Amino acid sequence: MDAFIYDVKCKYGEPHHVTPYSDLHWEAEDTDIDAIRNSMRERSQLQNPHFLALGDIADWILPGDRRWSSNVRRKEDAPKTEHLLMDELRAQHKEFGKYPWRIFIEGNHCQTMVKFHHFNPAYEMAKLLGVPFGGVTCFLRFRFWPESEENWRHSFDFLLHHGHWGGRKAKGYLGAMDFGADWQRSGWDMFLFGHNHFKRFDPEANNGPSWNQPLDSEQEWHDYERRKIEYGRKYIIAVGTFKNAYRQADFSRWAERKGVRPAPIGAPLITLTPTRRKLKVVVSEGDV
Repeated sequence: MDAFIYDVKCKYGEPHHVTPYSDLHWEAEDTDIDAIRNSMRERSQLQNPHFLALGDIADWILPGDRRWSSNVRRKEDAPKTEHLLMDELRAQHKEFGKYPWRIFIEGNHCQTMVKFHHFNPAYEMAKLLGVPFGGVTCFLRFRFWPESEENWRHSFDFLLHHGHWGGRKAKGYLGAMDFGADWQRSGWDMFLFGHNHFKRFDPEANNGPSWNQPLDSEQEWHDYERRKIEYGRKYIIAVGTFKNAYRQADFSRWAERKGVRPAPIGAPLITLTPTRRKLKVVVSEGDV
């Protein structure tokens, strides 16, 4: 497990827009490719965009895998041999390489590729993009450096995990809450996860003592310093997917055959705006 720091050059009052993408399953038959392209194009045109990849950006189910069937992915996209894996990866890089990625982590489909084909597409894509590879779990700190100041003013800590904890909404989210609680001492501000193909973002209370704030001028000094308890907020966000199985087609898709509930497609939008006093955080569903 690794921790990374990304330094953000900023101006006070200017927003920075962070979009986490997970479970795009690029080559899968039930993936809404047009929705992905529209989302990435529109988000990249926002002021100060940042993209995070939380695993399974591509499907990576190949002929010979136990999950393979002729309608799992587009036949013309499937490499016939392992020697063509890098060719497919480069084709995906043409789609994704023009966007402002800050990190790539792997998902369960990538891990299956490692197990059966000794090839990690998330790691290779991170190398092509020139961004850190975070394994399946990592920390990412955004440090905001205002212009004309010698030191960074604010920081914002992401805990990133591809996700696990069962495919149902409640089970997946409750498992994520438990996992996030295990890492509370790290002081993360936002926990992002995917895998379960649903979108959910809830603020969690994070009250605690104001250790780093200056004392009240009227504070009575004895043997101890009395600190205030301040209200804080953390976020746990299930990122979502772009798989849309319930569309008109001549054949059934995987999610339809398995009876998976329809999921809202798209990715959340996280807006971080630095000011002199604090870092403002806004989380929204964002446009599909």
